[in-house]
Amino acid sequence: MEVNGHKLPDYLVQLIQEGRWKRPVDTKPLLKLADMIYEPDFCSLERMREEIDANFDIVERGDGETYGMASSLQSGIAINDPGILDIDQAVIIVINEEEDTICLDYRGNEESPRIVALGANAWQSGKWKIIASDFQTFAREIGL
Repeated sequence: MEVNGHKLPDYLVQLIQEGRWKRPVDTKPLLKLADMIYEPDFCSLERMREEIDANFDIVERGDGETYGMASSLQSGIAINDPGILDIDQAVIIVINEEEDTICLDYRGNEESPRIVALGANAWQSGKWKIIASDFQTFAREIGL
């Protein structure tokens, strides 16, 4: 399965296919890890694609900096700062009503993307933070 031109991690595909890609009953580890206050939604494949499209719209209208996002393809410049989300190299997998977001970040490793988040306290700085080195680590830490 692909989203935004990127192959989803095998374990994420397995969770989706088995119907287990959903918010865990105990959300405390997830909320703490991602610095979220409000319960998030785990994105379906369709929602992942919709959120990527929405992020492209945000960047194209010039509001990317507010959300700590940019497009390396649009700017023609590689985005190496892990605090800035390169929307061309990302897939949104979890989001809540306050737009606190968790993404797969494919920069540096197309086969095993790291997990980054923009949580409640990051909005002031607009800086994303790495919360797991890969999807399996993230899934294990939140109880999936």
